[in-house]
Amino acid sequence: MRISALARGTVFAAPLVLAACTPNDPASIEPERLTDINPDPRIVEVELVATTATHEYLPGKLADVWAFRDGARAGAKATIPGPLLEANLGDTVIVHFRNELTEHTTIHWHGLRVPNAADGTSFSQMHVLPGGTFDYEFTLKDSGYYWYHPHMAGDVQIEAGLYAPIIVHDDVAIDVAADRAFVLDDVKLESTGKLSTRTDNLDMMLGRQGNVVLINGR
Repeated sequence: MRISALARGTVFAAPLVLAACTPNDPASIEPERLTDINPDPRIVEVELVATTATHEYLPGKLADVWAFRDGARAGAKATIPGPLLEANLGDTVIVHFRNELTEHTTIHWHGLRVPNAADGTSFSQMHVLPGGTFDYEFTLKDSGYYWYHPHMAGDVQIEAGLYAPIIVHDDVAIDVAADRAFVLDDVKLESTGKLSTRTDNLDMMLGRQGNVVLINGR
């Protein structure tokens, strides 16, 4: 078994032995794949929506979050982490993005070499207004494990739940029994299960320190 873990921008792979999976095991709650709506095998075309949602970080306690959902799949729910973008080296990726948030946002494809117009930063793209849309298009030049997230008020929007993994497969087959994608994160919660908005002195010195560690949003 090969385990691929994405830790908020830091990517690594490591061998891991898992016991039999139960419904709460990370292996059974991997991020869902975005739906490819293009029949061309060398084009991955998806619909992605940023929206408001609720998420159960702590059992029985709902938090108000912002999250991504698959816009091409009827009834798809917004999830944390968001749906996986999966493609092969050399593929063309087309992402039809819609912003259902109350604030402007973008998508940055962290680690991928993309044209400036698709980079999602404030230096290269006008922000997508609430209710607005934007089409991203780029060709995958590097294989590996990456992530996508906003590049507008990232300290707020990413912490609210807007992040998701990317897997770009290369041409080298690896003989494994199973592939598992883990997204590692931490989050700062109140006892109510809601996201904390408090900033203490340690946060000011070192950056926000989460008090709950997550694997695939659990």
